[in-house]
Amino acid sequence: MITYYFNKDLNIVETTYSGKIFIQDLLEFGEKIAADPDLPRDVLRIFTNVSRAEYEISPAHYPQLVNALRSHVEGFKLVKAAFLQETPRQTALSMLFGMEMSIPNLDKPEPNR
Repeated sequence: MITYYFNKDLNIVETTYSGKIFIQDLLEFGEKIAADPDLPRDVLRIFTNVSRAEYEISPAHYPQLVNALRSHVEGFKLVKAAFLQETPRQTALSMLFGMEMSIPNLDKPEPNR
């Protein structure tokens, strides 16, 4: 399950992934964010806690996710994203996904080298 809340005091979207997360969950979440009229269109900040997530996706899904993400963020001038991860698998999947992306208005942290 993916839930989110726009914290107006901090001007940040607080997101939580919990349980099994399938590709359809991620696609639907992106569609909700893109269509939410209450979110700022200039700089969108998203903090996502994935520490309770069990990803049921693989790197083979990444091209589909990147294409969807590109579409979902096009209505925002800039999107900044940060993730709280707990397991090595969550970290590895996130890093692999980050290396697949080339989206001009998405500011993502660089992997540690």
